Amino acid sequence: MSLFVRGKTPQQIAERLGYTARWIRTIIRRWNERGEEGIRDRRQDAAGCPMLLSQEEQEELRAALLHPPEDGGIWSGPKVAQWMQQRLGRTVAPQRGWDYLQRLRYSSRVPRPKPGQSR
Repeated sequence: MSLFVRGKTPQQIAERLGYTARWIRTIIRRWNERGEEGIRDRRQDAAGCPMLLSQEEQEELRAALLHPPEDGGIWSGPKVAQWMQQRLGRTVAPQRGWDYLQRLRYSSRVPRPKPGQSR
């Protein structure tokens, strides 16, 4: 704000700070309306998206991960997403399945066989 107080135009301030003049005018307007609170970074206050699965549903998923998926094989992001779709009754992107595998700290890793040992 000190550059503006010293008589610099929004365009001059923008060039000096690497912003657009429009953004500088927005900051000045916020400062004039609410003072320091108007230009505070509020990103950390954002609530974010709600969880797709409730705590209870996450526990159901944790229990389901103890057994092979319905189609056999191992659990994967797309398979967890399909499981979620059945529970939620809506489309779930495969990435969300992977996110929940990570959230629940699930790992499908198995130890490598020792030499001479069959799988």
